[in-house]
Amino acid sequence: LRREVKRPVVCTLQGEELFIEGLVEPYRTEALERIRSQVAHVDHFIPVSQYCSDFMTRYLRLPKDKSSVVPLGINMQGYDRRPPAPEREFRIGYFARIAPEKGLHVLADAYVRFRHRIPDSRARLEAAGYASPAHVRYLDQVKRILKQADLEKEFTYHGVVDREGKLGFLRNLDLLSVPATYDEPKGMFLLEAMACGVPVVQPRRGAFVEIVEKTGGGLLVAPDDPDALANAFVDLYKDRSVTEALGNKGFQNVRTHYSVELSAERLLQVYESVLSERRAPAT
Repeated sequence: LRREVKRPVVCTLQGEELFIEGLVEPYRTEALERIRSQVAHVDHFIPVSQYCSDFMTRYLRLPKDKSSVVPLGINMQGYDRRPPAPEREFRIGYFARIAPEKGLHVLADAYVRFRHRIPDSRARLEAAGYASPAHVRYLDQVKRILKQADLEKEFTYHGVVDREGKLGFLRNLDLLSVPATYDEPKGMFLLEAMACGVPVVQPRRGAFVEIVEKTGGGLLVAPDDPDALANAFVDLYKDRSVTEALGNKGFQNVRTHYSVELSAERLLQVYESVLSERRAPAT
């Protein structure tokens, strides 16, 4: 392509390693070697987070001067602030694919611990997202965790939702948590929750760290630790003023740092830079 169209090639990076690492040998090593062999033919790389940039630079052996971080952004239209509802149940939400690496089982375990620490609380665990046929058994395992604690009636799986359904789902939450068991490079669900004024509780790993620290819209806890998650849930349940303050920060700062307009503007700057470099006379 680069040779035939005589134009620079720019490649976005946003979590491809998860697929590559899931391959069995010898295909994983072969795929990685083939990708690395093509790096020289790409003019520039655009990782979607600083974590993604640091990791992929090592993983694909990229030259450090051939990449620019451009965070993803979302269209804020329709993302209204969640309405205050002090009298209803405390709703902890999950919005992502239903898959082990996204950590719904960790969240279910943390929810059980949260409810044991505040047994008189009125609470619910709400989940939405695509579950492939291969992960139906996994979802059943998650339900069993709650059933064994006699909490299955407090769990609802909403399945796949369209955009309007997603917005309504998020606005009905008091907090969102997707405790992924790997270093997530994107974290789009965090941006969507915070855009509705919903605070997040996330493991301190991958792109979660920079998103939460940049927006101030949530709490970071130790990875793969249901106890740490449960402690954070208890703190936010007991002090709704903190929950509201985190939600307000996220609502404001996600618009400052993660709008689709800002993302497009940054992409154009990278493209212009690549074109300018191509037009520059050879030295």
